[in-house]
Amino acid sequence: MAEHSERIVEADIRPVLYAKRLADSRAFSKRELLTKLASGGADWGRYGRLLLREFAQYGLADDNGLTEAGRALAKIIELSTAKSTAST
Repeated sequence: MAEHSERIVEADIRPVLYAKRLADSRAFSKRELLTKLASGGADWGRYGRLLLREFAQYGLADDNGLTEAGRALAKIIELSTAKSTAST
């Protein structure tokens, strides 16, 4: 009789859910801040701190800056923006 084993994998899907929110055309400043944070810059004052807290809620940022998910999402946004700019 073969042994049965289960592996429980935990995945944080908050960044995926937030990606849909960032895809909205009204989220330009959020996308821009995320890509600037990924490149190592941008202090937007009060609004930037508010967005950083929002990013942290969805697992995109922590005390040290962007998380792996945040950097990956920023790269996707950057590539998408470059593609749409090149096609126009």
